[in-house]
Amino acid sequence: MDAHCLSACSLRTGMSSGFALHKGSQHITDGVVTDAVITSSSITMDEALDMGTNRVVNVADPVDAGDAVNLGYLTDHVVITAQVSLTGSAWTSIGTALTFGSVMVAVTPVVFGGASSVIVLSKNDASKVAHVVNTSRMRGIATGEWIRARWLASSDIEIRKTGSAHDGVYAVKII
Repeated sequence: MDAHCLSACSLRTGMSSGFALHKGSQHITDGVVTDAVITSSSITMDEALDMGTNRVVNVADPVDAGDAVNLGYLTDHVVITAQVSLTGSAWTSIGTALTFGSVMVAVTPVVFGGASSVIVLSKNDASKVAHVVNTSRMRGIATGEWIRARWLASSDIEIRKTGSAHDGVYAVKII
């Protein structure tokens, strides 16, 4: 075993007060590990693990339902964010590369007064057209225009404004 490691095959948190394990300068006292690398195939937690302001790093991509999710996996597989320029009433691709499934698209104007919307799209086959439900929408100021979305067969998700006012950048989030 490495000189800087404590073997922790059955290390558990919530140890009774006064518990101590020492090996050279490395030690565990009252459940606090100091100057040690703990190696184990399984460490069981009896209490919540408080990381304070410390980060958990190098988390692998999830495999099972109870696995932790790292930020890279989340942004690559769950949340897609983009900024698109909407001009007139032309359809604009969001660029998701999604082919089927159910998604919620939130469109927020960066340009003042533009329309905003939350739209749910669902399809179970890439060769089909998605079912679209406008769940929430706010029309553009003084224009009445609003945001529409579509997801055609073998195509990417597209959005557009219904009028020619409020051209500019819109933030899009897909969950």
